[in-house]
Amino acid sequence: MTLTPQSHLAFLETLGLNLIDQALKIADESFQIFTKEDQSPVTSVDLALNKIILEKISAQYPNDAIVSEEVPLATPIISNRVWFVDPLDGTKDFIKGTGQWGIHIGLALNHRPWAGLVVHPVAQKCYLAESGNGAYVIEKGQARRSLKLSNSHRKDLRIVVSNSHSDPTVNQFIKAENIQDVVPQGSIGLKAALILQDQGDLYFNTSGKCSLWDLCAPESLILEGGGELTYLSGESINYNANLGTKVKETFLFGTPQA
Repeated sequence: MTLTPQSHLAFLETLGLNLIDQALKIADESFQIFTKEDQSPVTSVDLALNKIILEKISAQYPNDAIVSEEVPLATPIISNRVWFVDPLDGTKDFIKGTGQWGIHIGLALNHRPWAGLVVHPVAQKCYLAESGNGAYVIEKGQARRSLKLSNSHRKDLRIVVSNSHSDPTVNQFIKAENIQDVVPQGSIGLKAALILQDQGDLYFNTSGKCSLWDLCAPESLILEGGGELTYLSGESINYNANLGTKVKETFLFGTPQA
């Protein structure tokens, strides 16, 4: 594999593998649960991981901007390199103890995803990707394995749904299309990983409650796996945080045949 200049894959791989151990250690301790202004839960684990991640990125890329779910955007961003961080995606699943929670770290270059890392600590797996350099999964103690979306045509569509909340529009679609294979999964990043590993075909979200830090890393994986993450209209997501961080429209991703 020939990497493009200044590849971020080595940094992301090292960071991801280290985060597996750190996240499990922190998560194994007693944690506190708080309620944010939007009434969503956040835990002391979110905050501890956020601190670790921001310190690592700032040390490696001191001139880059960082937008995190747990740190308010105080000033306009002037850098064309912006990291989007969700230190614990799937907080409700984490609190319930399902194990279906992940860590999202994505880099946007000129408002589009360039590189991404999704860590699944409980499974001891990292998923990483970079524009032009492919998408990969790493299990702790093993070498990288390349990931590509399946191009095979399936008779029965496998739709991936949220493990923590029901989406009425998705439920209507499932009923109208008589879809029998419904795959519950927590964390958007883990949903992308599921589809990349041919365990699902399609995911779409109509909630209007997601943010750029939820999607930057997963979109990097999907793009390098040979697919797209778009709005229902087909338009790409703009990762210019100065315009706002909420993703208010329906978006979807899946295999090319979905």
